[in-house]
Amino acid sequence: MSRKIATAMRHRERMRRTVRHIERRLAEDPAAAITLRELADIACMAPHHFLRSFRHHTGETPIGLLRALRLDLARRALLPGGHTVAEIADRCGYQCLSAFGRAYRRRFGTSPGQSGMRITAPCLRIDTVHLRPAVYRRIAGDMTSLTSIFDELIARMDAAGAPREAQSIGAILTSDGAVVAAAFENALLPEGLALDTGFWSGGHYLRMAGQPGVVWPEWNRRAQEGRTRSPVLLRYGNDPAYTHADAQRIAIYAPLDR
Repeated sequence: MSRKIATAMRHRERMRRTVRHIERRLAEDPAAAITLRELADIACMAPHHFLRSFRHHTGETPIGLLRALRLDLARRALLPGGHTVAEIADRCGYQCLSAFGRAYRRRFGTSPGQSGMRITAPCLRIDTVHLRPAVYRRIAGDMTSLTSIFDELIARMDAAGAPREAQSIGAILTSDGAVVAAAFENALLPEGLALDTGFWSGGHYLRMAGQPGVVWPEWNRRAQEGRTRSPVLLRYGNDPAYTHADAQRIAIYAPLDR
């Protein structure tokens, strides 16, 4: 492994550690004053270097992520019969109720008062789809190494100059516990990505999509009942390394043709 790839993996692990730290601090106190210096120290980086790396990996600034996570916490607190909007705004660090309302509307497209009446349980979508055959670049491992092989795959794509929009990644899971982290080829994926090549045969699939907390139990239940076959394809709707649990989205595709 080259030094460039190893450095990219270290940076990704540091940014993940920083995001998890932010989540823990806000879970304890949604109005916690979290500084750039505090986050840079968690990542063991100089503040200016940390800021550049954080934005590269997450697509936003630390302040932007803090604001988004606070608003997500506020949205979960807006359940019928719970706290008032003013109480939630104050708890999440907003001293001005109108500023909270504006920020909330920008993020969710509705006012806090209206949003509280619309919050529902996590949704699971199940349907059938047709996937086309595809070529992918692969790194093999197992479920215990899933995080590390994804880190390596993304680091290799970064090192090869693949733009983020070219990084169409997923995981192929087999019944014996083997896992392949896969970067599916497309027009933007650079040719210099030195990895083994695999072929996804395509066909008709049962798709189970939604938050991991509802998708995985459904897939496990169907697997135990013998209603799904292997291998299955796992696709991420966003990067789980930098996305908190309530906002994560995945889709599992189980073959129907084999």
